[in-house]
Order: sequence, then C-alpha cells, then structure tokens
Amino acid sequence: MADSGDEAERRRRARYARKRGARWWLNQGARPPPAFDRRELDEFELERARRRRASCGNWSAGSSSGHWSAGSSSAGASSSRLVPVKREPEEAVPDAPPRRGVIGPEDYLPPGQEELLERVVLERSARELQEMEERIRRELEYEQLFLDSGLTASQAQASKEADLRVMREEKATLFVDLGSDSD
Repeated sequence: MADSGDEAERRRRARYARKRGARWWLNQGARPPPAFDRRELDEFELERARRRRASCGNWSAGSSSGHWSAGSSSAGASSSRLVPVKREPEEAVPDAPPRRGVIGPEDYLPPGQEELLERVVLERSARELQEMEERIRRELEYEQLFLDSGLTASQAQASKEADLRVMREEKATLFVDLGSDSD
C-alpha cells in the first residue's frame, strides 16, 4: 500500500514537472521538445523506480539475513553502474531513422572527427579574439576622437572668451560717460 502511495506521489511530481517545463517552453513561444512527451518520461521514471526498489530490496534482504555488507555493496555497485536511459516504443514507420531518447555529442560529431572539432574551436576562438581586439581598437579610436573634439571645442570657447574680453576692454576705454558731463 505504501508503494502505491509513493508511486502516486512520484507520478504527481513528474506530471507537475512536465507541465511546468512545457509551460516554460510555450511561454518562450516555442514547442516543448519531445522529451516532454508523457510516454518517454513515464518509461524513464518507471525504470528508475524499479531500479531503486530493486536496490532497496537487496539491501533489506541482505540486512535481515545478517550479511549486510555483502548485500549492500553488491546493490550499491549495481545501482551505480546502471545508467538511466529513456526508451521509446517502436514506431510503425519502417523508413524512419531509429530515434533515441538521449542526445549526446555522438549525435552531432561523426566518429573520428575530434581533431576537426578542436581545430574549429581554436579557429573560432582566434577569430573571436581578433574581433575583440578590433572592437577595443575602435572604442579607443572613438574615445580619442571625442577627446580631440572636446579639446578643440574647449580651445575654441577659450579663444572666443578671450576675444570677447579684449572687445569689452576696448569698448570700456572708448566709452565716454556723457551723463556726468551734462549736469
């Protein structure tokens, strides 16, 4: 009875996680990947639960018989070696390529192409480094241009103020106070 409650709780959590993940994809404006398909995740979860129960069963059986260390070590070793793999039901289409549930680097890189991948990564990093150096050089040129234009504008303003000061002084020397002589 406890197993059925645990199983129901596990299914409820899996369903909630699947809906939450699918909602995130839909909010981003994209379709959820096929991994959110109920059948794939349920098979994966069921297999995982079976293994967990099997390892717990071995542990309890080993401890009750008095051989706890032997039972637990074999269960721990076997559970650590198991790799969770999603399984899909067979498709009815004979021409379709075989599909796997887990996608790894071997799906993107043909065998024997590791050196090619390394070369491409190195070329890309060298190109990105070159682009970054070019961007930094351009930014420094812009800063220098802004500095030069600011200095030029500042010098022009100082020259204009000096010219105005000279004109005021000339005007002050030429100014005749007519109001004080007429009284």
